[in-house]
Amino acid sequence: MEERGEFGPIAGNKMFGALYNKEGLIMAANTRIVHGVAKGIFRAAKDLSAAVIFELAKSECDLKGGYTGLTPQEFSNAVCEIANDVGFGTWALHADHITVKKGTEEELKVVKELISAQIAAGYTSFAIDASFLFDLSGKTTLAELQQNIDVTTELANFIKEKMAGREFGLEVEVGEIGKKDKDGLVLTTVDEATTYITELHKLDIYPQVLAIANGSTHGNIYDAQGNLIEQVS
Repeated sequence: MEERGEFGPIAGNKMFGALYNKEGLIMAANTRIVHGVAKGIFRAAKDLSAAVIFELAKSECDLKGGYTGLTPQEFSNAVCEIANDVGFGTWALHADHITVKKGTEEELKVVKELISAQIAAGYTSFAIDASFLFDLSGKTTLAELQQNIDVTTELANFIKEKMAGREFGLEVEVGEIGKKDKDGLVLTTVDEATTYITELHKLDIYPQVLAIANGSTHGNIYDAQGNLIEQVS
């Protein structure tokens, strides 16, 4: 792992832990255009003494560059350079949406290669997203979530091993964003969330952040006539 300078990223778990039992939030910025945008965010965070997370999802930034053209190392280098230029160190480098859609051995091999590259690049927080692995034929909540639990556990343990004792942030996901059924957007139930976290705890996996389906979607929403529906932001 390269030297990150005086103002390199801190472990995500420390940042998330500081929020426990407090009313507050931390902005997570998907800076697809890094230079200029990231510098402005860092300057604002420094002025406000506010923690911030910089992140890109697997689709945005992978070993082939994703759709931003950035590899994990390139993204890390760029953000770290700007952090040191601004002189601000209260930030985390987060691997957003490490998505698993099928859970096959081949897919997990590719995902682990990406995680290894992220760790080598100095990432300090990771979001495992196996929410697509939901078994609609399951007779119980646990049965519906079992593959998600299994894959999340495997990848979390892989991260632990590769981090070799270094602290890190961990986010897991139980609800697929924007998922719909005949009644509209599907929301995560309390039973799903508690079952998921309880089972992960039994397997010695203790995430600090749980991503759920709360009715939000990516992008614009249109009605049946194709008219844009205004949203509160």
